[in-house]
Amino acid sequence: MPSIYPPLNLDEPFDNLSSKMQYSMKQAEVKKSAMGTFAEQYGDKLKRWYFPIPKIAVLIISIQSLVYILQKFGPISISDFLYESMPIRGGEERNYWIYLSFSFYHNTFSHLLLNINLLLLLAKPLECMEIGHPRVRLVIIFLTGGIISGLITVVCQPKFIGCIYGGSSFVYILVGSHLAHAVLQPWAFKIDFKIYFVISFLFLGDVAVTLVTQSAVVLLVHWGSAFSGALMAILLFEFHHMVLDQNYLNMKLLVIKAERRILNVLGFVVHVDHPHKLIYVYLHSLFLLDNKEMLQKAWSYMNDSLRTDLFLRHHPETIACAVSIWLPKLLTCLFFCPPIRALEVVHENRGASIS
Repeated sequence: MPSIYPPLNLDEPFDNLSSKMQYSMKQAEVKKSAMGTFAEQYGDKLKRWYFPIPKIAVLIISIQSLVYILQKFGPISISDFLYESMPIRGGEERNYWIYLSFSFYHNTFSHLLLNINLLLLLAKPLECMEIGHPRVRLVIIFLTGGIISGLITVVCQPKFIGCIYGGSSFVYILVGSHLAHAVLQPWAFKIDFKIYFVISFLFLGDVAVTLVTQSAVVLLVHWGSAFSGALMAILLFEFHHMVLDQNYLNMKLLVIKAERRILNVLGFVVHVDHPHKLIYVYLHSLFLLDNKEMLQKAWSYMNDSLRTDLFLRHHPETIACAVSIWLPKLLTCLFFCPPIRALEVVHENRGASIS
């Protein structure tokens, strides 16, 4: 197997070290599972239960909702046309498009609502896989998986009676894809427990609706959709593993060598008081942590001060107090001002002059 690392020279100049290391690390990055990549990219937004929705999922949800509205509340002619042309019907001559169109048809509103929620939660993680064109592959998984699930249902139950509503097929295609990632890379399948709990709750609700309305929804559609989703995920998504060859060992030695050079230049003095932590401690002692705007402003302006020589001319405590003194003026706090004097860390005049 060819190496994924570029050749490295241990005797190369120190100036080229940074770019070489960054390129090597990027090439040696281990591809994680869909859920793991999703949690890393949207970790902060997951705490607020917000993340962008894939366009293909929005399109599928829109079509399913429109079909249900026309089916229940539209004119009788349109409703009858949808009922006759979209589901897979037993004992009749079938058109070729029904193997995909039946996936957009729902029998009850609760069934539609559960499938929409599961699509919103499960579609984005697969799109986070940064391999090739993730959006195109997600579309292929949806379309191909829907057709395969319809064919599996018809082949396994050729003499069924009634109609098959396959509105859950897209959801189980995603479930099968995630299960494929979990089996092939279990060590990288990490996500917050809350997301698992919500997905499990909605999944069990969808199963319950399926069991109640078993006359209209065939369980084989769910199993066929999960199988097709797992199959398409294995065929389309690539799983890269880090190759621990000689080039990897050379890169590891190069990183250690660079760290020794940096420590030698610094004189092995690497402990500093960080003003960011001091700002948090000061505002906490003054009972001002509830003011999120002030805390965010203090953090941002502390980062901006790194571009100046303030850290060479003043102590970290002084700079942290100066930022705390300046913020009320910036935020135009007319009725309240942080009691910086209570800190007794720096003289107020000195802090005011810095601010």
